[in-house]
Amino acid sequence: MNGGELPACSLEDWQEDIRDRLADIVEKVDRIEDQTTKTNGRVTGLEAKMVTANRERLELATQLEVIRSQAIPEIERVVRDVITHELKKRETETDAAAFRAMKDQFGDPVAKMKQLDRIERFLTSTLSKIWILVVTAVTLAIIAVVADKVF
Repeated sequence: MNGGELPACSLEDWQEDIRDRLADIVEKVDRIEDQTTKTNGRVTGLEAKMVTANRERLELATQLEVIRSQAIPEIERVVRDVITHELKKRETETDAAAFRAMKDQFGDPVAKMKQLDRIERFLTSTLSKIWILVVTAVTLAIIAVVADKVF
């Protein structure tokens, strides 16, 4: 007998129908309990995974904050260093370009400085020779005057 049919009129049929229905209900309850146990196990597993995921998320958030607090100043310092280096490089390139322009317009200043150094050495040696000659001449003149008075 199904749930949609009326039970038979005899007592035995009616009792058998109740037993069948009761057996069906017990079987359904057992299946429901099994499914409930499985579902509860899955839910417990999911809850454990959620707890683990939340803990890991908090750890990652903490690590990220630590990285931010430590890395951002370091990144800013590196960026400043790179910018300073580039500005100095550009300044050096600008200075080099100005030096080349000056060299093109006025000649090589290093060569001119070497030439001036050679001229200075020549004048120094020439003046020292002239000075020695003058001192020698004055000394000879003094000796001549003294010799003339003494002899």
